Amino acid sequence: MIINRADSIAAYDRFVQRAVESKSVWLIVDTERDLPATCDSNEVTRTFVVPVWSDRAYAVRAQPKFAFNTDVEEVPLENFLERTIPFLSDQNGLAGPNWNADLAGLEVDPLELLQKLQKHTAAHGK
Repeated sequence: MIINRADSIAAYDRFVQRAVESKSVWLIVDTERDLPATCDSNEVTRTFVVPVWSDRAYAVRAQPKFAFNTDVEEVPLENFLERTIPFLSDQNGLAGPNWNADLAGLEVDPLELLQKLQKHTAAHGK
């Protein structure tokens, strides 16, 4: 599905704001592997994306697009920054912040997302 770039950027900005405010993010987790669920990049060949949401409801809407053995899990923002982001970077993966229910949205370099989250946290004293 094609999504308007302006809408994708707004979803990304909303993700950063809400994740910092709530100090948590939501992932769909593959319960068989105990790892975040992934999907193929729509933009970069042979690259995977880990979709991540600022609100549980967004993740629940997208969960049916994944395999049966998944759960929606809240992850403390600190853990996401210290574990998931480095994993994505080491594996040359991307993050999909606040993707829609059709798994469409921006595909972001994990270190760019880390920097944006840290900058927003510093600016808002969280």
